[in-house]
Amino acid sequence: MTSRSKYSSNDIHALLHEQLEAMLSECENVMDNAAYGQTINNLDSFLLVEGRKFIREVLRQKLQERIRHIEAEEETKQCPKCKKKTTYRYQRSKTVVTAHDHIPLERTYRCCSPCKHPFFPVDATVGLDKTYTHELKRLVSRCVGLGSYRLAKENLEELCQIHLSHTTIGKIAAETAGEMEVRLHHNPNIRKDFQEADGETEVLIDGTSINTRNEDGKQEYREAKIALAAKRECGDSAAPSEWATRELPEPTVTYAVAAIEDRRQIADGRRQQSRRLRRLYPAVCRLLSAVSYWQGE
Repeated sequence: MTSRSKYSSNDIHALLHEQLEAMLSECENVMDNAAYGQTINNLDSFLLVEGRKFIREVLRQKLQERIRHIEAEEETKQCPKCKKKTTYRYQRSKTVVTAHDHIPLERTYRCCSPCKHPFFPVDATVGLDKTYTHELKRLVSRCVGLGSYRLAKENLEELCQIHLSHTTIGKIAAETAGEMEVRLHHNPNIRKDFQEADGETEVLIDGTSINTRNEDGKQEYREAKIALAAKRECGDSAAPSEWATRELPEPTVTYAVAAIEDRRQIADGRRQQSRRLRRLYPAVCRLLSAVSYWQGE
């Protein structure tokens, strides 16, 4: 048994063209009914919402079309382990969060009787084994870099019409940070750029205890340590009294790393401070090791 599609490829294209024509026709109505001097504003507002809806529908329909095409191939119906033909079970939906908001998709669930291996054949092929697309992660990371998770949530809704909770945004940011760390440590060009940059090497390390709120609403503290490695040309000599006001040359290159300690690693009681410092020592060592790596030591 195979999955049955509601629309053929030609039907999907005809449907999308019909929706596009309807949206363009509504543009005419918006402009005809606009108040004096407000035509561009009304049309801009209309397309901001309806244009995104149409693009989201195009993305959903084209992805669903590709899924049906892949699932119709005989190779897709084979078990990846024993290469025997699998059995169709049922259709199951999955929602993927994209730069155009949530996209619900249907795909086939199959099972291999000999090796008891259940799987969704198209997940790895199409990229549905992940919940968030790269573009969505890019937008989330940029918003998180400008403020708190709650502020990022509001910005994503206002600017991109992407609706996510602040806790979900935090999870996406943490996941993206791990992926970025892996890419940075395996990118020889970035390390080479740091080593070949002009200037003297500077290393700055600082930390703080952050009061935050977890998913169940309870407050908790986490220890954050950050290290910054930079290269900068030497500035003019200055007396200690001038250090706070003198202008130094801009860094030619910078690289920052951070480490966060979970609240469970912070000791209670009178010796909390000393215990905390001892527990943070490995984090500082990791930061210094990362800085040494970028310097080529």
